[in-house]
Amino acid sequence: MTTNGVFPILFYFLLVTVLVKPVGPFLARLFAGERTFLHPLLRPVERLCYRFAGVTETAEI
Repeated sequence: MTTNGVFPILFYFLLVTVLVKPVGPFLARLFAGERTFLHPLLRPVERLCYRFAGVTETAEI
């Protein structure tokens, strides 16, 4: 394998390793339904999408 093939693979593994710590707790809070730092920005967009789709966000099927 050439260096042109090795560098992207090493970069990918380095990137994944670096992102594990910050993204893991963020996703845990997100899936638990807790407030995250993106909540104030994306919550209005989410409500707008629910309104356009005609979905009640508190109702479950």
